Amino acid sequence: MFQFFKYIKDFWGRGINIGIVDSLSFAERKKIHLLNGLAWVGGFGTSLYMIALYLINPSEKKITETDPFYYLNFILITTFLLVLYLNHLRLYNWSRALGLIVALLFYTYVGFQSAKPYEGELFVLLFAVGIFALFNQAKFIFPIFLLAFVCFLALIINIALKNKENFGYIIEAGVYIRIITLFIFLFFVLNLFRTEHLTYQKEIEQKNQVLQEQQNELLTQSELLEEQKSELIRLNQTKDKLFSIIGHDLRTPIGGLKSFVDFINEGSLSSEEFTAFSEELKKNIDNIYTMLETLLEWSQAQIKGIELNFIHLNIKELIDEKIALFSELAKGKQLRLKNDIDSDILIYADKNHLRLVLRNLLSNAIKFTPNYGEITISAKETETKVIVCVQDTGIGMSKEQVSQLFQKNIIHSQKGTGGERGVGLGLWLVKESVETNQGQIWVESEVGKGSKFYFTLKKYA
Repeated sequence: MFQFFKYIKDFWGRGINIGIVDSLSFAERKKIHLLNGLAWVGGFGTSLYMIALYLINPSEKKITETDPFYYLNFILITTFLLVLYLNHLRLYNWSRALGLIVALLFYTYVGFQSAKPYEGELFVLLFAVGIFALFNQAKFIFPIFLLAFVCFLALIINIALKNKENFGYIIEAGVYIRIITLFIFLFFVLNLFRTEHLTYQKEIEQKNQVLQEQQNELLTQSELLEEQKSELIRLNQTKDKLFSIIGHDLRTPIGGLKSFVDFINEGSLSSEEFTAFSEELKKNIDNIYTMLETLLEWSQAQIKGIELNFIHLNIKELIDEKIALFSELAKGKQLRLKNDIDSDILIYADKNHLRLVLRNLLSNAIKFTPNYGEITISAKETETKVIVCVQDTGIGMSKEQVSQLFQKNIIHSQKGTGGERGVGLGLWLVKESVETNQGQIWVESEVGKGSKFYFTLKKYA
């Protein structure tokens, strides 16, 4: 039973909301709700009346003779359906006009057919008042009010004729003059109230609009403040991370460099020791330079974001450039660097981003590959992209390490096979750069068997 009433409530809610849209004012919504409600109730009630009348009078001929309104009710039901349909089409004024015109004509007919006086006249007066409540535009008010006046006058004349026929007296002409005067007075009074109401309603809507705009502005400011707050938190986290890296990863190599300089100043190093230490010193300085460069790129990406400048590039030439850059570092560990990419492969990417990606991947491969190892860069083309692979014969990684490799909030700072240090941000920068260039990056690795870093770039057509 409860479910049944819930269904009826939901159906009624959907029924009276036919034609309702967000842009309508509160007053317009109420008018549409009222008209839809009357259409549903009127249509349902008229249908029940017809069914009941048919059950009482099953003979079609008898129905026609006893109740001439039976077929007129079909017109009413059609009107109710048209009212709902016009509201659905958002032709609100035409829907109201149709409903009022049919109602005026129907009750005028009722008044003519009724044996009792004033049975239809009161309804006509009621609808005349309703015209001003339902319409805002004069082009609908004037003709429908004129129709109401004609209907009312026709009903009064009908009463006069019946009185003459039944009682033998005629209604004086002054009565008709008073009726006409009453309608004119009614028209101006109702129109005055309508104008005042519309003015008041417009003022309220303007104030509501101002309040809504102020509320939207406050909401926008609140969202902006929230964004600024989030940005400040992010910048503070960046600052803390930067200081942590400087304190942890740069302190040790710079400390070693300071100790070496102190030895030189004290003159306690022999020429043989100086030669041996200078080679180590160069590695140390190269390591510091690489870490500082990565830190600078990371901090710029955090503060300014990543900017793009897509051009077509020969990837083999770029990799040759990076191999030349890392040749001394690789020579120190006696590593072999191979570029197996065809010279005719062209890509469409940002040059600076690609340099960053290659530098970090080659740097990591050299860092985690033991002496006498091999690092190979290869590529293969598909229909729309180029898949680049940086493969090493290094120490490899576990599945857990691989799963955490590109996470932004996890710093991977691990010493290389030659004691090299890093800042732990390179691979996150690599991922950001590859994805910004509309590519993907992934890793295949196994402990003790090396790693393969794959990334995709757009193929230049």
